[in-house]
Amino acid sequence: MVSRIRQRIQNVDVGTLQKRAELDRDLRIEQADAKPISLPKIPQVVADRRELDDIAGINEFPYGAFEQVEAGRLDPVVFHTSPNSYAADKYRLLRMRLRGLSNTRKLRSILVTSPLPGDGKTTVSLNLATALANQRKHKVLLIEADLHRGCIAEQLRLRPDIGLKECLHDGLDPLAAIRRIEPFGWHLLQAGMLSVPQPTELLRPQDLSDLFRKMSEHFEWIVVDSPPVLALTDGIVLSQAADGSLFVARAEQTSREALEDALALIGRKHVLGLVLNGVSTTGRSYASYQNYYRRDAL
Repeated sequence: MVSRIRQRIQNVDVGTLQKRAELDRDLRIEQADAKPISLPKIPQVVADRRELDDIAGINEFPYGAFEQVEAGRLDPVVFHTSPNSYAADKYRLLRMRLRGLSNTRKLRSILVTSPLPGDGKTTVSLNLATALANQRKHKVLLIEADLHRGCIAEQLRLRPDIGLKECLHDGLDPLAAIRRIEPFGWHLLQAGMLSVPQPTELLRPQDLSDLFRKMSEHFEWIVVDSPPVLALTDGIVLSQAADGSLFVARAEQTSREALEDALALIGRKHVLGLVLNGVSTTGRSYASYQNYYRRDAL
């Protein structure tokens, strides 16, 4: 497997390779160095890693060096920083629902989008990827597919790197650009550094379908962080390559009209569900439940 990946990397255009001299080495992974937090640890899975891969039909591929990410930028991933919180529990519920859907239909690539900017789709993408990875028990790839204003790398304080743009424009093998992000346990394909006047022109349905299909040979889940549907046509094109779409709306901000217009553009049959973001949990009932389970965790 290592020799095949190296051969693919050698076939990439020389100009692209010069952007990152490390591409002629083994595939690297990145690791975020988080300060320890005083929260109860979730038990590790007992099953052997190879056994899990065989069951899921996932092909193994080599990992490389780890890159450190500042712990101060782990805040958006509440599933990791506050695993006993109300929000983290809702991501567990979302994970359970998606797993249930995957038992009845083909569901490996999930597009996460929203009607308009500011609805919180990137935050949902980060936490959903972390929940699906479940402390490295499952292989998850997060794709930063907003080629205009991608912010995943910025939120986590990762340095800009090659990614989806180079794959679609230069034919770069995505395995050469994927990095593993720790402590979350999932992998990331950044939007990329290539400067193009019209990034939307890079998004061709067949090329995206081929890329998603190739990545599904190595990952159990592919989470695609998409631009807002009403702001750009990118989300519509990306949805044609994904197995299903997950919509994010913000409470008391996203209008019903905007949501209905966005759903119509994607197609309701393609929509897996709706995540209502920014819901207040300060009510008496929510607070009592949270305090009850927090006492149990102490």
